[in-house]
Amino acid sequence: MHPKEGKKMSRIYRALERVEEERKKKAEEEKQKFFTLVEYSRDFIAVADLNDNVGYVNPAGRGMLG
Repeated sequence: MHPKEGKKMSRIYRALERVEEERKKKAEEEKQKFFTLVEYSRDFIAVADLNDNVGYVNPAGRGMLG
């Protein structure tokens, strides 16, 4: 590989890394917004699997259940 090609590939790789870092950061921010919404909702919000195993109930839901 010609040295200029190596430098070009290196710049492309760094650019792709930055894009991936930004994508991960945005996904984490969106996840945090959703979590905050669920945690502070006054509605009952729960997550269960197809076998009725409850994995999560938000604070309002726990308050309703006692």
